[in-house]
Amino acid sequence: MPENNSRLALSTLVLIILFLPGFVLAESTRVLRGGYIDFPPLSYTDASGQAAGEGIELTNRIALEAGFEVTWQEYPLGRIYHSFRHNLIDLWPGSSGVPPIQPYTLETPNAPGMRIRLYAYHLETTPAIETMEQIRGKRLILVRGYTYLNKLDRIRQSSEDVVVAPNHRSALRLLALGRGDYLLDFGRPLEEAAKTVKVEGLQRSLLDEWPLALVVSRSLKDAEEVMERLDQSFLKNFSPGCKSQNTDC
Repeated sequence: MPENNSRLALSTLVLIILFLPGFVLAESTRVLRGGYIDFPPLSYTDASGQAAGEGIELTNRIALEAGFEVTWQEYPLGRIYHSFRHNLIDLWPGSSGVPPIQPYTLETPNAPGMRIRLYAYHLETTPAIETMEQIRGKRLILVRGYTYLNKLDRIRQSSEDVVVAPNHRSALRLLALGRGDYLLDFGRPLEEAAKTVKVEGLQRSLLDEWPLALVVSRSLKDAEEVMERLDQSFLKNFSPGCKSQNTDC
């Protein structure tokens, strides 16, 4: 009998607490499967094997404010595309307007407030250029794993020599050795590589730029809502005065 009374008292106490003014049960945070590419300092895998970088940190904060938690996995860029096609990831902080994944994704119109900038890097002895057409027929150095949004497909076919470097540091070394006239690479990753690979008289010309987006898989049953919540989280909490807004990537 005393045991039954104790259970009754406990149940009554729980009900009283639940109906106290201002009492709200904590919502469980929804988990999104995030993918990222090696694009330091925006996204990379640190020494402990964890996702790191300015873009990862900002995306985590945006997601948390929107009621989400992101579990991260690094992939090559082609694998990101494959994963969207086969519903293996939910989120990618990446380039806006990637043609192969447009049927499978939605994009935040504002978040995360960063832009990708593609440059032609060259030595002082090589003329500066202003347009993509000017690299046609030149010796080019590219970095493996990047599609360059397919902007170089026709130009590559008409170039007399294209060398593909395994990473940004190797690409810089090839440029210093005169293996190419122009190294086509992105601002922030190349700047990181240039901290350890010094190239005398390194110059750059801006070729193109485009926005980053938080790319959401259409396979989510509420994909539109997830995209809008992420974008509103950015606008509400991070857009005004955000240090990362319009960051040169």
